[in-house]
Amino acid sequence: MSGGEDRLEELRGLVRDHDRRYYRDASPIISDREYDLIKREMEDLEAELDPLGLFKAEDSPDLIGFPVPAVGDDRLEEFVSHRHLVPMLSLDNTYDQKEFFDFDQRLRKLFDRSELPYVVEPKIDGVAVSITYEGGILKTAVTRGNGVEGDVITQNLMHVDSLPHDLTSFELPEILEIRGEIYMNHEEFVRLNELRERDGLPLYANPRNLAAGTVKLLDPKEAATRKLEIVLYGMGACIPESHFPSQSAFHEAIRKWSLPTVEFLRSASSANEAWQAILELDELRHGYGYPTDGAVIKLDPIEMQRQAGATAKAPRWAIAYKFESERQETVLEDIVLQVGRTGTVTPVACLRPVQLAGTTVSRASLHNADEIARKDIRVGDFVVVEKAGEIIPQVVEVVAAKRQTDSTPYLFPSSCPVCARGLEREDGEAAWRCPNPECPEQVKGRLKYFASRGCMDIDHLGEAVIEQLVDLGKAKRISDLYTLGKEDFLALDGFAEKSAENLFNSIASSKNKGLARLLCA
Repeated sequence: MSGGEDRLEELRGLVRDHDRRYYRDASPIISDREYDLIKREMEDLEAELDPLGLFKAEDSPDLIGFPVPAVGDDRLEEFVSHRHLVPMLSLDNTYDQKEFFDFDQRLRKLFDRSELPYVVEPKIDGVAVSITYEGGILKTAVTRGNGVEGDVITQNLMHVDSLPHDLTSFELPEILEIRGEIYMNHEEFVRLNELRERDGLPLYANPRNLAAGTVKLLDPKEAATRKLEIVLYGMGACIPESHFPSQSAFHEAIRKWSLPTVEFLRSASSANEAWQAILELDELRHGYGYPTDGAVIKLDPIEMQRQAGATAKAPRWAIAYKFESERQETVLEDIVLQVGRTGTVTPVACLRPVQLAGTTVSRASLHNADEIARKDIRVGDFVVVEKAGEIIPQVVEVVAAKRQTDSTPYLFPSSCPVCARGLEREDGEAAWRCPNPECPEQVKGRLKYFASRGCMDIDHLGEAVIEQLVDLGKAKRISDLYTLGKEDFLALDGFAEKSAENLFNSIASSKNKGLARLLCA
C-alpha cells in the first residue's frame, strides 16, 4: 500500500475505536474537536483515494479496507432494536466561519437565490433520540443507533418529567415521529457527582457521558434516580404527511402541543443574519441549564429541505457550527492521588490558579494512569485546561514547546500513597486500586458514606469528625462507631460535654433506622 493508503487505514481504525468509545461505551478519551479533526482527515483522504466510493475490503482487501459507517452506532445487544420510520442522520459540523458561509453558498447555487431563509437553534450536547406518538400516546423512544435502527429505551425515559406520555387533547397526526436530545442539566450533574465524591468514587466526566450511560441502564428504576430532561427539535415521520410549511412552524406546533422545544430560536433572512444569531447564542448559552456546544443552522422552508436532500451521513440543508470551549494555559505544579472508599486511586492535577469560564480553577481531573501516559503529562509542564461540558476542568494537552529540558516522564506509583500497599489493576480496567480494606482513606470514605443523609443519616458525624476518629485510631471499621463512648468524643478537637453527648446519641439512635438504610450503607 502507498503512504496515503496506510494513513487512511490507520485513520479508519481510529475513528471506529473512538466511535465505539463515544456511542457504545459513553466514555470518550478525546475531545470532540480532536475527533472531528481525525474524521475530517479521513474523509479528505477517502475523497482523494476513492472519489467514487467504489472500493470495499471484499473487492480489494489490500487497498483501503472497510469504510467507516456514515453514522456512529450506539446499539447494544442487551436492548431490543427498532427501525426508524425515517432514517435518523447526523449533522455535518464546522468550527470555521468560512465553512459556514461555504455551506450557504452551495445552497444558494442549488436554488439560484441571492439569499436564503434559515433558522438557528442551540446544539445541545446530549444523546440523540427519536420519540414516536401513535394516536397521541407515547409508544417508543429509540436511540439513533446506526441511523436506520436504534435501541428501544422507552422505559428509561418514562420518568423524564418534561416528556408527555399523552397528547390526546390535541389534534395530532396519527403517527408522529419527532427527533430530540436527552440531556442532564448542570444542577443534576453536580448533585450526582457530589454523591460520587462522598462515596469515594471517580467523578463523572461530563453531563453528556452521564446521560448516555443513564439511558442505557438495564434497570429503569435506577435510571429514574437520575433526573434526565429532553428537548425536541426535528421531524422524522408524520402520517398523514406533515403540513408544516417550515421548521419555525414545526416549533410553533410542538410548543402548542406542550412538547419541550428549544429556548433559543431565531429566524434569519440570510446567512449574515444567521451568523449574527450564532454569535448571540454563543453569548447566551452559558445561562442555560443544559450543556450547549454549538448552533444548528437549518433551511427554514420544508420544501427546500426536501429539494436539497441528504448524503448517507447528513442532510445537505443543515449544518452544526461548534463553539470553541474556553481554554486557558497554566502550569501543572503537582499530581496528587486520591483514594476512594472502594480503593480506586484517582490522579488529580494541581494547577497554578487560572480563571476559566467564570471560576478560578486550581485542580483538574487526570482520569487515570493511562490518560497521563497517553498525553505524556509531566509535573512542571505548561498545560491547556478546559471545562468538559462547561463544568469539570480537565487537562486537554501539554504545551510541549515550553517543556523544560530536564523534564522526566511521570511514573504512576506502584503503591498506595496512604498505606503503602501495592496497587492492583484487573485486566480490562483503567483504574488502579488499593486492595487494603484497612487503608485509612478507604475507611474514611466508607464512614462518610455510612453516616451520610442517603444512608444512616447520623447527625453531628461529619467529615472533620470522621477524619479525627480515623487518624486517632478510634475507628478502623464501621462497627467501631458503636463501641465508642462519650469519653472518646471528648478527646476530639472542638468537643465538649454537650456535643459529645449529642454525637453519642445520634450514633445510638441510628440503630433504629431500619434494614433499608443499613442495606444502602
